Amino acid sequence: MMSSAANRFISNEQAIPVIETDIFRGNSDMPLAITRLNTEDVMSGGDPVALAYTQLRANVYINQTGMISPSNRQNDGGERDSDDPRSVHFASLENRGDGRAAVVGAIRLIHKTDASPENLPIEDLFFDPDNGINEIVADTGSFEVSRYISINDNRRRARLTKVAVIGAGLAHAVESKWTPCFAVVEPCVERDLSRTGVPIGRIAEPKLIEKYNDTNVAIEVYLDEYVRRLGKPAVSNMYLQEHGVRFYGK
Repeated sequence: MMSSAANRFISNEQAIPVIETDIFRGNSDMPLAITRLNTEDVMSGGDPVALAYTQLRANVYINQTGMISPSNRQNDGGERDSDDPRSVHFASLENRGDGRAAVVGAIRLIHKTDASPENLPIEDLFFDPDNGINEIVADTGSFEVSRYISINDNRRRARLTKVAVIGAGLAHAVESKWTPCFAVVEPCVERDLSRTGVPIGRIAEPKLIEKYNDTNVAIEVYLDEYVRRLGKPAVSNMYLQEHGVRFYGK
């Protein structure tokens, strides 16, 4: 059975929001950028880039792949849920020229803290230590990578965007000393992450997740090994402050 993640009910170009923004001003020769969003902007939709980030999520997960219900789309066209307020959000943009940019990549980190101790999604979907099922416990300080998107008909730019959004997210966790790192992904994404060089381990076997209309696995990303492979200076260079921007792809 083909994964729902491989569905293309609409084209990439139909799924990609294009906005007016000055983010490439002064760097008009750069094709791509990654930025860390303000969480309140994500929730309110008041910032054009943050709004387009939520719209990309809706367009990909609702319209393109059918992985979540259309009821998740909000009035402004974006997709948000109860985990967004406790998440750190990143968006990748492609320079379209003339003050326009397309939002082509996304990732968020859902952080479990003393102030937000609710279960991470992976816990409700895969962990049940009380019944002896996957006895891993996501303690305070752990986080889950979620809403990972990279779409572009230009394959090179799509690959570069994957590296950029993963790098920004994991660099944030490393610099903030968050650990461990979990994710719920399709087996095809699990394979792609390994090919990209992200050190991962499967911690739960494939399972049909009705919420995502797909078969998923639970994985852990080994942050210490990620730092060892790339080197601490390279990881630190990928860290972004809030509203920070890094250009890449030239």
